[in-house]
Amino acid sequence: NIMLSAVTKVSQDDRLRQSALEALADLDAAEGLGEAIRCSAPGIFNRTRPTAIRAIERLAHHDPAAAYAALIPLLDDRESRAWRAAGSALVALGDPRAIPELERAAAAKRNPDDARALREWAATLGKKDAPAAPKSP
Repeated sequence: NIMLSAVTKVSQDDRLRQSALEALADLDAAEGLGEAIRCSAPGIFNRTRPTAIRAIERLAHHDPAAAYAALIPLLDDRESRAWRAAGSALVALGDPRAIPELERAAAAKRNPDDARALREWAATLGKKDAPAAPKSP
């Protein structure tokens, strides 16, 4: 697959890799999930990592456990682009197991705005997980 090959190529500002990750997500290519997970890790260009994390979000239905396992550690990432993309992706996935992880990450943040964002994501997930209110007759 040309897109899988493009993910491994180095280019100006890493745009080729970013475009390949976006294309794999657009194509809903199950094999793209592993590449997206690999490209979300520290050591990859910090502007590429959020693109990879968004691809994980979009491809997570192919392997929800692998996606969840890749996103949780990113909540503790030094790069705000990465942990913010991971938090947003976890909310989009709707897995209530992320609530305590988001709260834990919020407690560890020094910046009150960062902590607030994480707490808000946890609250949003809590609302998704809450049972629906009974409908009145």
